[in-house]
Amino acid sequence: RGAVCEEQTCHDGYHTTLGDFLCTCAPPMHGLATGAKADCTLDECVIGGDAVCAAAPATPGQDEPQRCYDPDTRESGDWRCVCPQPSTASAKGGGAACDIDECLEPRHAGTCEDAVPRQQCVDEHPATAGDWECRCYEPLSGDAVRAGRAECVLDECAGDCGTCAKGECAR
Repeated sequence: RGAVCEEQTCHDGYHTTLGDFLCTCAPPMHGLATGAKADCTLDECVIGGDAVCAAAPATPGQDEPQRCYDPDTRESGDWRCVCPQPSTASAKGGGAACDIDECLEPRHAGTCEDAVPRQQCVDEHPATAGDWECRCYEPLSGDAVRAGRAECVLDECAGDCGTCAKGECAR
């Protein structure tokens, strides 16, 4: 019976009954089986990953902490910290950089794309929340607006058209 349990603890509570021995996994592994080798698992999130992920920086502009995910409790060293939505970042064995491109969020992208005329959503600093902006598509021009729509106009005298003389485009 001890050979069946291999590197696990073997306990036989009733020495008169065949097959009732119990194999138990050695800590920090978990698992037990009666009459057979135990299927041992180790949830690395429980033994420390949860605390590491909860202490890691959150997604900019959000209070929700990173969460720990152990994809295979039979393997060691594969746990990950996963950022809350809308970030898709994760990191193996520690806190992830939860930067987000705010323009991937439909409400921000829609603000720009649904504008008349249509505008482009740009987030040049994904580590900073609330700094996305709408920008005009060429040939329109206008100042970009942080977290809002730009005032886009068509100035035919600007750009490569030439110079403006008396309010008209001259080449």
